[in-house]
Amino acid sequence: MHSGRNGLGEGNSKGKAIRKCALILLAVLWTMGVAESTSEMGSASPASKSVTTAGRPAISLTAARAMAASANVIVSGESIGVTLKTPGLLVVGFHPIHTAERTYSPAEAAGIHVGDLLFARDGKAIDPVSLEKLVQQAGVANKPLHLRVERGDRKLDVQIAPVKEANGQHYQLGLWLKDAAVGVGTLTFIDPSTHRFAALGHQVSDPQTGQPVPIGSGKIVAAKIVALEKGERGQPGEKQGEFLAKSPQIGTVTGNTEFGIFGKITDDTSLDWHRMVPIATPAQVHPGPATLRTVVRGEKIEDFQVEIISVMNQRTPAPKGLALRVTDPKLLHTSGGIVQGMSGSPILQDGRLAGAVTHVFVNDPTRGYGVLAQWMYEQVREEEKAA
Repeated sequence: MHSGRNGLGEGNSKGKAIRKCALILLAVLWTMGVAESTSEMGSASPASKSVTTAGRPAISLTAARAMAASANVIVSGESIGVTLKTPGLLVVGFHPIHTAERTYSPAEAAGIHVGDLLFARDGKAIDPVSLEKLVQQAGVANKPLHLRVERGDRKLDVQIAPVKEANGQHYQLGLWLKDAAVGVGTLTFIDPSTHRFAALGHQVSDPQTGQPVPIGSGKIVAAKIVALEKGERGQPGEKQGEFLAKSPQIGTVTGNTEFGIFGKITDDTSLDWHRMVPIATPAQVHPGPATLRTVVRGEKIEDFQVEIISVMNQRTPAPKGLALRVTDPKLLHTSGGIVQGMSGSPILQDGRLAGAVTHVFVNDPTRGYGVLAQWMYEQVREEEKAA
């Protein structure tokens, strides 16, 4: 979901175009989702519907309680820079080429789809510069370019005939590609027993395709908030962040799911044992006062007063497990409430980690949604089992 604007600003995501061949390396900036509806919480979305997490059996409430009873995590709230590299070149759109005969995209005509991943003919990864060279070689030789395509679980071999624009100098395929997604988000917690982390609280999706960004590799580094735009009715605010100069890698990213991004901490200095709290079971989260932990300026983590106004009846993992309202005068004055970029900010209640912020309401920035911490913790456990 989005408000028609990129969270940290589209201006920084233009990347570098490789001639006019429509081969492009884009850095995608994401922040938190924006709730589409401005109605009352009960009808704002189908968040209260229970669903089974794709590819995994549903966890029972009894199992969840047993798991959470012994689950203690290190709560964070710090800003992190995230880089996700796709396993191949991700197709995000097509570029029409005006030849002497017609206007079309050779890639689209060859059967390429938005969301496809492109690889070299032998199935190996290929970078934009190398692909550009192959395009020119195939064009000069008047031969089709052979590529391997991954579309979901399918692997396809395709041939694309590069063409020139009328009076053009270079051969083109007529498509737009990305090989990375880069942005600033919030680290939610770290499991000290496995050194696995959870962040963002929602999936990272490509703004052009609307599809989840596939991960070939990824990393997180320390980041800071350099500016904050205050939210207003009809216009959600946003954090503007940047990676710290010469910041070392503090973790690797291995998963991008509907409950956030997940991975392994590689820098033990990120473990602050003084911030250890238990995970709340869904039954322990209730309407009432709570604390939001996040960064609004620089690198300083602060606690702010919020109220959980409703908790969804989720017997199996699902997003949007709770609705909250900001009540802290300082945060209301500074940001107007919840802003884009607070994704993953921990919500604490009764000395437990209740959830993480994920969405803001467009017509009321003081209110938003959060995911229950139990579902994020279950995903951490699944990531550990799969390692």
